[in-house]
Amino acid sequence: MTSRRHGFTLIELLVVIAIIVILAGILYPVITASRNKARQTKCLSNQKQIATAILMQAQNNEKFPGDTVWADLSEYENITPEVRQCPADTAVPNGYVYNSYLAGKSVATAREGANTLLIADGLHDAGADSDPNLAYSSEDILFRHNDYAVCTYADGHAVATRDWRDLPIELRPAPAMEFVDTDSNTSGSFWQPPNRFTYGTKGYVLCGFDGTDPGVKSLTGSYVADVTATGSAVLAWEATTSDTRAVVDPATGKRSGACWQGDATYSIQLASATDKDLHTMHVYFVDWDQKARNIDVMGMDNDGKSVMNRGKATRIFEFDGGVWMTFKFRGNVKVKLTHIGGPDAVVSAFCFD
Repeated sequence: MTSRRHGFTLIELLVVIAIIVILAGILYPVITASRNKARQTKCLSNQKQIATAILMQAQNNEKFPGDTVWADLSEYENITPEVRQCPADTAVPNGYVYNSYLAGKSVATAREGANTLLIADGLHDAGADSDPNLAYSSEDILFRHNDYAVCTYADGHAVATRDWRDLPIELRPAPAMEFVDTDSNTSGSFWQPPNRFTYGTKGYVLCGFDGTDPGVKSLTGSYVADVTATGSAVLAWEATTSDTRAVVDPATGKRSGACWQGDATYSIQLASATDKDLHTMHVYFVDWDQKARNIDVMGMDNDGKSVMNRGKATRIFEFDGGVWMTFKFRGNVKVKLTHIGGPDAVVSAFCFD
């Protein structure tokens, strides 16, 4: 008896095809992610090689290379055309940008190397293979690795980031704000007669003189149009005093131990002029009656989103003698002050340079 051989039925074929489609759907994202990760890893390697060469030049010359950095790197045998090519866009001969704010500057400019961008994924519109392939603004940074950008810093470490706030403020779009440093020596004497300013050459606002809000304001001709407080009250420990922790009014030479205060959260709006240039702001805090105050300071946009570097607040504590905090900022920002410890959150002055 002859056996009869059967083929696949239509249903069986459809089931097999469906299984193949499902497996492909599962595997494709995995394969794509793996390929993107491999490109990102290669890009990290490229940038670390380039950064090492740049840092060697900087150490030898005691300053960072100028805007001819890419031509200068040609003397290094390991910086081949392939190394300058980002694997996420092989059509571009040079897929990396050098931080223009470092060009020709002393190595001391990068004293905080972990926060100083050296090179990154990007392309300046001067041309794909142009020697001046430098980063002048946020528009020159490209998030080309599946919405990530590889960035290498002046201490040699490289990371992949998808958040603009991870970039240094000079390469972030406005509004933006970044903590720089503290000064516990100047206290309230930011002005010395006859006309010497430690801070405030571009305007100042002193809180609470004569119990008024803000008290003293000198912003004529400043890049800041106005400074206004929301959700706070004026507190005067001493309306008139000789205590050097109290801020001095340059117009009168008088001092006032006063501030804006709030026992929860309040904000100070900086209304900037139309420019979006990078500016410097100094904010003065004094824990006058030594109540162990702790305050979080955050830069916000008008929608309440953080515009601080890495999105994190800067905390100030132990400021009995008065401490100035210096920030860089651009655009219209709000300074949000949050009471963390002690009776309330206080701030006494804003100065601009």
